[in-house]
Amino acid sequence: MQLKRLRFAVPNGSLKEVTLALLRKIGYPLPTTVGRDNRLGIIHDIVFEVRDRENIASLVCAGVFDCGITGTDLRLGENAAAANVKVLCTLQYSRQTTRPVEYVLAGRTGITRLQWEGMEKRRVGAERVALARHILGDRLRPDDVIVQLPGCEEMAVRDGLCDAVLVMTETGSSIKANNMEIIYPELLVSTPELLYCPGITDGSSLHQQIENIGHALQAILGAEGQIMVVFNIPTPRLPELKERLPAAVSPTISQTLDPEWRAGQVLIPRQRFGEVLRLLKESGASEIYMQDVDGYLP
Repeated sequence: MQLKRLRFAVPNGSLKEVTLALLRKIGYPLPTTVGRDNRLGIIHDIVFEVRDRENIASLVCAGVFDCGITGTDLRLGENAAAANVKVLCTLQYSRQTTRPVEYVLAGRTGITRLQWEGMEKRRVGAERVALARHILGDRLRPDDVIVQLPGCEEMAVRDGLCDAVLVMTETGSSIKANNMEIIYPELLVSTPELLYCPGITDGSSLHQQIENIGHALQAILGAEGQIMVVFNIPTPRLPELKERLPAAVSPTISQTLDPEWRAGQVLIPRQRFGEVLRLLKESGASEIYMQDVDGYLP
């Protein structure tokens, strides 16, 4: 009896290339281009297709796809259509960096939060009205008007279409480039999420397949910015070094043929490599080298 093939929805737009690159790293060598039916291919009995990222949550919730990736904001923005969709895990990446994106309310340069809160009949620009109402919540007043914008929200204040805009930012550069000021930061932090259909039973073969993908993606992303440092250390200096070394859990220490020495390895954030090198050298360590990490789950 042939088992049902898992159907996986890959988001279009800015997340597509990053998502495909991550899937290739975990063993799914998918092409960049899609066919007329938006299908990327079938690998390991998983059917990969590209869909509009704004519809993925509702498509997965309805069972059209078994699972898929889209952003937190897009899931929340679909309201009732995706109310029961399940989130397997969050994935820390975006189109430019491994940082999540955030929604902020921004206005003209120089505006303060106090000035904004003192204004009457405020016009708030947003690409998705339902999401804006969800994010702003009780910060909205009855006389506020949400103006739907087709994009380029940052220019809407300058053009006089609204008094402030709800924008998604990864680095903040577009806000600064348009001479705007953030009124409310971090109204919503949005990350890609691996969603699955509420009709899939936890522990079933389909659920296990989705978990396999989720764990592998998290491991690949978790390894970004991490390195393994391997070294030899004089045995008498070991207690001192173990107390000083930063580690995800603790340094791994092994015996060597020479009882006067121990072999060690420690997983650290890449930006602390210089600090760890100094500590190792001060402790008399030798034969120090660095290894890139292919995957890491805390």
